[in-house]
Amino acid sequence: MCSAKANRALACFLLLAAATQRVAVVPLPLIQDSTTGGEWSPCRACGIGVSTLRNQCAPNDACVSDIQYRSCFTTECPANTSSFRDRQCAAFNTIGPSQTQYTWAPVPSTSCQLVCMQNGGSGMLNVLSADGTDCLTASGDHGVCAGGNCMSTGCDGILGSRKVLDECNRCLAPDAGDGRCVRFLGPTGGTRITATHKQDGNSTSYIIPAGASTINVTLVKKPHEKGLVLTSQGVWYLISEQAPGRDIQMFGVIFHYTLRQGLTFDVQTLLAPGPLPNDISVQVLPNSSSSSSALFQYYLLSTQVGTTDMTVDSQEIPGLGWKYKAFSSCSASCGLGMKTSTAKCTDLEYPDRYIPDELCGFLADSRPQPIVRWCSMGPCPPQWKALTWSTCSAACGGGVQTRALQCVQMQADGMEVTVNSSSCPMSGIPPQKQPCNSRPCQPHWQAGAWRPCSTTCGAGIQTRPVVCVDTRGQEVDSVYCEDDETPPPPSTTQCTNSQACCSWATQDWGQCTGVCGQMSMSRSVLCLCDGGSTGLYQGSGCNNTSRPENTQKCLQASCPIWQTGAWGPCSVTCGPGISHRAVYCMNGNRTATGCDVATQPSSVNVCQASKPCCTPCASGCANIPGIDCSYVKRTGQCNGYYQQACCQACSNCCNT
Repeated sequence: MCSAKANRALACFLLLAAATQRVAVVPLPLIQDSTTGGEWSPCRACGIGVSTLRNQCAPNDACVSDIQYRSCFTTECPANTSSFRDRQCAAFNTIGPSQTQYTWAPVPSTSCQLVCMQNGGSGMLNVLSADGTDCLTASGDHGVCAGGNCMSTGCDGILGSRKVLDECNRCLAPDAGDGRCVRFLGPTGGTRITATHKQDGNSTSYIIPAGASTINVTLVKKPHEKGLVLTSQGVWYLISEQAPGRDIQMFGVIFHYTLRQGLTFDVQTLLAPGPLPNDISVQVLPNSSSSSSALFQYYLLSTQVGTTDMTVDSQEIPGLGWKYKAFSSCSASCGLGMKTSTAKCTDLEYPDRYIPDELCGFLADSRPQPIVRWCSMGPCPPQWKALTWSTCSAACGGGVQTRALQCVQMQADGMEVTVNSSSCPMSGIPPQKQPCNSRPCQPHWQAGAWRPCSTTCGAGIQTRPVVCVDTRGQEVDSVYCEDDETPPPPSTTQCTNSQACCSWATQDWGQCTGVCGQMSMSRSVLCLCDGGSTGLYQGSGCNNTSRPENTQKCLQASCPIWQTGAWGPCSVTCGPGISHRAVYCMNGNRTATGCDVATQPSSVNVCQASKPCCTPCASGCANIPGIDCSYVKRTGQCNGYYQQACCQACSNCCNT
């Protein structure tokens, strides 16, 4: 039944286990077997699930089943919850051929077979879906899987019940229909409502009556044009370009709004299960292009039918239908993949022209399911596959993990075979070693020696290093010690020196004293020491290099100074004489007193006339007339003949 290949081992085991289990499906309502004494299994955390009861049948007992089933429900699943099939495939994420870690995702399916494909399309698992998985029965009804069989869940929540909600929101068995739920299409004949301008500026409005169920309002308009106005009992809502995919609470019911935007037109759809508590007026707002059009559908019980703008019609909307598109390209470029063909909305008059699916919203119940086929593009190129990592070589402090590599090739049928290592590329080889368990061994706090006190006298602070170390004494990140929640030892403490702290203290400056220009002031400078409980005292422990000055010069506005005038003329015209000058004591531009007499300048000075005084000439010493004796003297010729001829000039004498 199963191949012996290693890469099929897991799926084969699961299939054999399911095939050999004795399973019988028992529709509800069920009465617990009084011979079992067992308990029903818990339900799924959210959504509709299946609860099981395992019988305890004795050998050769007449029990017809090992397992009984019933539907159950706890609460609705949050909107962002992954599907049940996704979670089932994700359970295999750490399991694969050769125990290699893979990531698995489900193949779209409505059966109770769970097909999980490895991301990348290189592997496949085929197992039974877990109980409670959504499925479709052979008749196309919604159901859940129970023991590998798809059982319908009726609208009454009972597993095996065939009751369904009709379009009038009545929970009925398939054969219990009474023909009273009637579909209405609007406007008359299923023709679209086109916004038309009237003289009053309003467009035609249509009534969806109270009690209507399974309501569908679809509007096709150009982008940025006006939309619909819904009115009931004086309250109105403008349906323009709302955020798509949202629920709108209005008129006592919840409408689900969708918006599909295109380049040339937008399609807006409002869906509501109903029933409506009151009539609703639907109006298409007029636009300049008159291009907006709408189509309506709802259901009413025949007993509720009154005056309406709609036409009773049990046939499909003419001109629209579903048509399968061509198959998509294969999902895998090599190996085994899938291709899909989906049914799209089309205009039956032009079968090759596809239109937005929203316009076939009235035909949603008849839309065919997608067709999925396996496809293959041939075998994949050989590639490296890493096996499971070995156990770490060290429990802490840093170790090494190793793993083996295999060269494998995915065949066209999706099976993986091992090939020669030389077939795989030499570049991009996965690593075969990696570090592990890097957390240090037994991290703990370690304190170093205290450093000297921060002061040399009095009170101060001492510090020491506190680090996180491992068993080898090597420092590691402190976060490892913080995880232990053991507080670190203190890194600071108070300290006191026996020597008293001394500092210089100064008194205020005294008055300026001394003579003007040399005045100074002084102050007392003391060395004061802190004796603690004994108080301050004058000591000698201060640093002399930082001793403050005890004297400084005074700053004065101005001092009187001596000023002198110019020297007068010499008292003689020849030879030495005397000249005089004035001496004043001044302060600024005013005469003053207080100048230092010792520095007073002299007011008398010896002077020399510009020419010397002559002496009487000796007897017979005179200048001979006719000789320029002044020239002789001036040119230094007073010698020889001229010494006698110019005796008076050369001797600088005068005759009385």
